[in-house]
Amino acid sequence: MHLYSLIKKNIQTKKLTILMSFFVFGGVFFYSVFLLSPVYVKEDTIVSIPSGLSLVSSSETLSKSQIIRSPFLFQVFGRVKNISVKAGPYLFEEGFHSMFEVLRRVHRGDYGDAFVNVTLTEGLNTKQMADILDSKEGLLFFDKEKFLELTKDNEGYLFPDTYSFLPDISTEDIVKTLKDTFQKKVVSVYQKEIENSGKSLRDIIIMASLIEKEASSDSEEQKIISGILWKRINRGMYLQVDAPFLYIKGKASADLRVSDLREDGPYNTYTRLGLPPGPIANPGVSSIEAALFPKESPYFFYLHDKNAKVYYAVDHEGHVKNKQRYLK
Repeated sequence: MHLYSLIKKNIQTKKLTILMSFFVFGGVFFYSVFLLSPVYVKEDTIVSIPSGLSLVSSSETLSKSQIIRSPFLFQVFGRVKNISVKAGPYLFEEGFHSMFEVLRRVHRGDYGDAFVNVTLTEGLNTKQMADILDSKEGLLFFDKEKFLELTKDNEGYLFPDTYSFLPDISTEDIVKTLKDTFQKKVVSVYQKEIENSGKSLRDIIIMASLIEKEASSDSEEQKIISGILWKRINRGMYLQVDAPFLYIKGKASADLRVSDLREDGPYNTYTRLGLPPGPIANPGVSSIEAALFPKESPYFFYLHDKNAKVYYAVDHEGHVKNKQRYLK
């Protein structure tokens, strides 16, 4: 009887041990499945992995951002698959993301559509460009004051275009990109034409910046106005354009007074002959081409009415008549 009880107790113990083992291993199994299951990202999230970050540190960064569940398993599978983490900003869009997808992306440097698109239109000055860049929340490290400091001598030479920047781009690299694009799309393309024009790149860009602000986007109008302005310079006439006042005083033509026109200064084309000392904006290709290839005409004067329609005149008398007719 005693032996029977002992055997029965032993069997019960084994059953209990098996049952407990089943629950333990089952729990471990389901917990592992949970840890390996895709994570639901509630909103678009950018995770920046700095250069030189190890697999261990990268896993912790991804875990803190709630992109993966288990840094440990990420490290294990990362070592098994010989993962090499590429630095940079990774965009994880709203939705489910598996750990193996994340491993694949950081290994390939697949950042996703994490780029920040910035459109800098023709005719913006450097300060306006800085304001637009500063308004882009996706540019994590943009410093407006630094940008203005780095570009203080580059007015006119920052190419206006639509750019796609990675969120972690530095202010220095943004400036370099704008300047390099100018070299690529202007200097490299028009170098021979500039040399053949008998004018310096500086003079071409200054004139182009005036045309950008004085003419509409119509290329024909730009070239006619270019011809008028170059002709006035060659004849020793004052340019008498209003655009520089917007640049130096923030005053458009309608806001100018006689006292403004008489106040002498390097950018006042009513009191100084020739071109202003520097560009007043960052011109686009169309204005640069107009400065390079002006169109000959009999005109010496032009004006725009309130609807931006242009009227030309051969002489001052005709210009006065146009003012009386179209600037009411």
